[in-house]
Amino acid sequence: MVFRIISLAALAATAWGLGLHRYRKNQMDDSFAAWMMGSVRRLLRTRLVSGPRHWFRQHLLEPNPARQRWIFVGILLSFLYLAASGLGFAIFLPLRLTGIFLTAHVGLGGLFAVCLAAVIFIRGRFYVFRDQPFHGEPPHRPPPSLFSRILFWIFAASGLMLILTALLMMLPLFAQPGLALALDLHRYSALAAVLSSLTFAVLNLDPPGGSV
Repeated sequence: MVFRIISLAALAATAWGLGLHRYRKNQMDDSFAAWMMGSVRRLLRTRLVSGPRHWFRQHLLEPNPARQRWIFVGILLSFLYLAASGLGFAIFLPLRLTGIFLTAHVGLGGLFAVCLAAVIFIRGRFYVFRDQPFHGEPPHRPPPSLFSRILFWIFAASGLMLILTALLMMLPLFAQPGLALALDLHRYSALAAVLSSLTFAVLNLDPPGGSV
């Protein structure tokens, strides 16, 4: 129950904060509430159909070499299912993750682990905390902001914690209290990964502008 309350409050606060950021960035004349309602209606009418396809092509296919695209596609698809199934059952459904949902969760968790390691290896150097640009960084890519770098490493750290706690829960090393602690760490790491990735995507992968 505590995790459910914290998760709902954190998701609502993040959505409100990101919406307010977009509202101020676009300098709209409407009130914030009216702008939010209009944005939701536009999302339901058009963006759910054409938006994901455009975003997929603009941010995954076009900027990345063909040999690396599968890495970003893999981490995106696996993370979407892991977040939806893990947090969905933990927050909205009074059931434990079992059956085919658990099997898919574990299987895609392995894919997420491999892709996360590859993403950190490929992109981590662009998000280190430094003043000078990294040698070999694409000239068309503006340097990420400090906040973007923090978000990237929060996602990386929480993703690694997700992998570690999942492995610990599979090994017969702990009694019930230890397993309960590992499960709590797993859930809160998932929440941190979702919030950091959502914020990063809205602030950096927005078609009107931003830096990735």
